[in-house]
Amino acid sequence: MRQPVPGSSQPCDCSRRAQPTARLDAGTTEGRAAGNSGVHMPHCVIEHHGAFASAARLDDAMQLALSVCSASSIMAPDDIKVRCIEADAILFGDGRRSFVHITLSMLAGRTEAQKIAIAEMLRDAFRNDYPEIASISIDIRDMDPACYRKSLV
Repeated sequence: MRQPVPGSSQPCDCSRRAQPTARLDAGTTEGRAAGNSGVHMPHCVIEHHGAFASAARLDDAMQLALSVCSASSIMAPDDIKVRCIEADAILFGDGRRSFVHITLSMLAGRTEAQKIAIAEMLRDAFRNDYPEIASISIDIRDMDPACYRKSLV
């Protein structure tokens, strides 16, 4: 059974697509979901293997992602969170031995054109700075603001 949304008697139906609380245009920052005051997004997760030979290169990659996302003008720089997850092992059918896959999760509300633009900006920046990486991919995900919850200390 679905649990009620906090502050509401209605259950959260996370399978449906929520309507954004505010339309986001270039130059604006994240809308805040009702009942989620203080929610900050987006999350930029860099999965990788065989891509960064040193901690300094890893730090540079996280800074690059932060810089590209900040320059996009569709999110507030202070709201962006970047983290890396290294894969212990990979097996690609075509024999590639390194990859970077970036998942950018944002509260729903951006246009398809904005999402395509940020995906291409990230892909191009990583391809330019890391030409030796065999595979670079980007996935942009909408998060349902009606169901997203967070607690900050």
